Amino acid sequence: MHGAKARIGPAAAADAETGSNKEQRKNRGATIDHVGDVTPEARAPVKRERSWFRPSAVSCALGSEYNSTARMAILPGLLIWYLVFLFSTTFHEFSHAFLAYKGGDLTAYETGHVTLDPMPHIRRSPIGMVVVPILTYIQLGWMVGFASVPFNPDWGRAHPRRQAFMSLAGPCANLILAALALVAMRVLLAAHIFQYAESSASAEYVEAVRGGTHTPLGALAFALGVTLKLNVVLFLFNLIPVPPLDGAGVLSGLFPDSLGSLYDRMRKTPAFELLGLVLAWYLFPYLARPAFGIVSNLLYR
Repeated sequence: MHGAKARIGPAAAADAETGSNKEQRKNRGATIDHVGDVTPEARAPVKRERSWFRPSAVSCALGSEYNSTARMAILPGLLIWYLVFLFSTTFHEFSHAFLAYKGGDLTAYETGHVTLDPMPHIRRSPIGMVVVPILTYIQLGWMVGFASVPFNPDWGRAHPRRQAFMSLAGPCANLILAALALVAMRVLLAAHIFQYAESSASAEYVEAVRGGTHTPLGALAFALGVTLKLNVVLFLFNLIPVPPLDGAGVLSGLFPDSLGSLYDRMRKTPAFELLGLVLAWYLFPYLARPAFGIVSNLLYR
């Protein structure tokens, strides 16, 4: 984001699958049979376990029934989500800081933010990097958070193109992570190590052929699904061109005399940044549906 902030998107991201995507998930039994060489007729009925990755297993966790069993049920999924969130957000912020450093702004470098170590980013934004993600996962089943790295606005005004590249670096980092997760799932599907998931959970695209969800391969399958979904969300949401998101920083650098001046005036009034986030939250589902349709076509074809 401009000001090198990253926020992870709205609730619609968890359910952004298109109608074609859902249809593909319903009909992927034929694909599973092809991958696993097992037909429905040859497969004995099996009572499926509820995945311990899914927060729905503790849907009453915030009420009076919140007990040790519920807490244990939510922990593995929370751990995987948080590790993916932490790395994805840190990589996003590192990319901002690295491009600023290469462009001549030493602010992030001197404060120790040109690093993939999450600790400097956590110390700068403990609420957005720790508290908010965990609370939103427990309540909603997906994570929201925010982080930032410092940069010199005077450097940005003096070098608007460099500022544009610095702002674009964070979302592009998330796009790279999403692409790597997609390729990894495709490779492991082709190797018959993974199969398309039968669960309807939004981040469970694939599952291990053998061993189920309680195995390292099951955890890897879930982590790759979370990585894909989360980083597509980060890429799209942060590119919406309203302050304080990265899209505004990109346009400020490309059009410094017009949009750059307008965004600078808006940033001086915190209410405009809050309004920008509300607007981005409203617009995001319209971007997410076609984007996740493309993701589904790439994964399920």
